[in-house]
Amino acid sequence: MTTPPRADTLRQARFRAKLRALATEPERLLSGNYRDACADCGQLSIARSVADLDGARCACPPTRSAYLVELSCSLCSRPVCTVRVPTPRTRVVLFRPLPCGACNGVAVQGETTRVRLPEPLPARPRRGRPPGRLQEPAA
Repeated sequence: MTTPPRADTLRQARFRAKLRALATEPERLLSGNYRDACADCGQLSIARSVADLDGARCACPPTRSAYLVELSCSLCSRPVCTVRVPTPRTRVVLFRPLPCGACNGVAVQGETTRVRLPEPLPARPRRGRPPGRLQEPAA
């Protein structure tokens, strides 16, 4: 009698299947290998199977990005405001209707745009002499 696979293994397999369904399918080459491009930097990866291609990771540093959702008027289609969201498929729920400044129409969700966030500045070193507890003992 065989034991069933662990729940974690099944969960990971379902998660990978969902990610694969959301992403574009890798291209199959004439040699039988699969080719796919990194979404961030565009670097090509080639592997023998789709599973190997999923396991391969690009060496590019992760980019910091956010998504901007434009809310536009439903009557005159003028932009009303822009909302920053973490993922491109996030729905914007308004608890109160946002009126348009020109025609008092209701704002509805419009286009989503990806923008790069600037890299955070490194923390400045502290000025002055370090505390005695951090200094090395004199020899």
